[in-house]
Amino acid sequence: MKTKRLLFTFTIAFLGFLMPISVNAQEKDQPLMERLKNRVVKQKTERTDEIEARLQEIKNMDMSELDGPEKRALRQEVKEIEKTTGAGGGVYISVGGLLLIIILLIILL
Repeated sequence: MKTKRLLFTFTIAFLGFLMPISVNAQEKDQPLMERLKNRVVKQKTERTDEIEARLQEIKNMDMSELDGPEKRALRQEVKEIEKTTGAGGGVYISVGGLLLIIILLIILL
């Protein structure tokens, strides 16, 4: 009886130590660049979710209850978030570039 119990205990202990090693081995089977890429993507999505939640929180605030400096601080925060995310950017074409495109279209068509 004691032998079976001892054997059972060792088996459970061995499997308990083996499982974390196998999970870690699966992660190490991936190339380093792929693991880093997955980690960066995960961090970016987490940060994006945080930013979106904060913007939604600001949007849902009742601005009539806030005084001037608090409103100004919130506007500054929204502007900073937009700068870091690159929101509101666009493609700018100079006048010379626009003329060149029009001339090329006239020639080709």
